[in-house]
Amino acid sequence: RMKIGSGRRAKPREIYFADMLQYDPESGNERRVRRVPAPTRCEYIIRFAATRLRSFYVGDQAWWRSKSRAYFDGLREVVDAKPLPSARDENRQKSMFYKLSEHWAFVTTSVLMILASSLFLWLDADLNEDISGIQLQWLFDLAENVFAAYFTMEV
Repeated sequence: RMKIGSGRRAKPREIYFADMLQYDPESGNERRVRRVPAPTRCEYIIRFAATRLRSFYVGDQAWWRSKSRAYFDGLREVVDAKPLPSARDENRQKSMFYKLSEHWAFVTTSVLMILASSLFLWLDADLNEDISGIQLQWLFDLAENVFAAYFTMEV
C-alpha cells in the first residue's frame, strides 16, 4: 500500500500493490493499475524481500503476507472504533504524581541520575577495593544510599 498526493490541491490516492488497485478515498473511485515495464524476476524478489523486511521491522501482525485493500479497511474500522478514555484514566491524568512524572525536570533528573549511577558503578568496581589503598568506603556507601533512595522515590 502506498499513499500518494502532495501539495495544496492534490487529491490523496491509495495504491494497493497486492491487489494492483488505485483507490481515491474522497470519491470512492477505483481502477486497476499495472507496472510498466513488468519487473524482472530479480526485481520482484528484491521488492518482495524488502516489503517483508519493512513489515517485520514496523511490527505488522502478519508480516509474511501481502496486504490487500480489505486488510487496510479492517484496520481503519479498528482505529475508528477506538474506545473513549475511561474515568479511571482521566482521574489518573489529573493526579499530582502523574503530572510530576510527566514534567520535563523530573524526566531530565531521572536520566541524569541513571547516567550518574552507571558512572558510579564503574568507579565503584575499579576503585572500591582494599588493594587500591584509597580509603573512600564512606563515599561509596553514601552514593549507594542516595541512588537507592532516589530510585525508590521514583517508583
